[in-house]
Amino acid sequence: MKIARTRDIAASPEQVWAVLADFGRIGRWGHGVDHAETISTVEPGPGMRRRVQSGRNVVVEEVTDWVPPKLLRYRFEGLPPFVESATNTWTLTGRGASTEVTLTTELESAGPPPTKIPLRALGQAMGRVSNGLLDGLVEHLRQPKHEEATP
Repeated sequence: MKIARTRDIAASPEQVWAVLADFGRIGRWGHGVDHAETISTVEPGPGMRRRVQSGRNVVVEEVTDWVPPKLLRYRFEGLPPFVESATNTWTLTGRGASTEVTLTTELESAGPPPTKIPLRALGQAMGRVSNGLLDGLVEHLRQPKHEEATP
């Protein structure tokens, strides 16, 4: 199952990338993210990990693809057992003075068709989360000196 959300952001791909690449700070701008922190010591890129808390839900995200300033993909750990795998992919496409930002969530079921019902519900919830992340990114990049903004 794929869920994709897109926003046109009045910023260059490099400006958008700078926010996304500051991997442990998603809690500063992501709507619905209560806390986030980097939990790995690797350099920015594949293998970098963060812990993200939203309410009582906690997941670990690990970067699998890192192509500045075009693509960031990470996989989730800590989702319910009916999920075989889950990834988020941020794709940045320059459009003159703006950037088209697409956030695509991919979910794979861990079992036979009965597990697809809760997977659909999770997909809908993750679509709402994606909207919050994109809306928060738009708002964050509208702020003057966004890199110094406080949560």
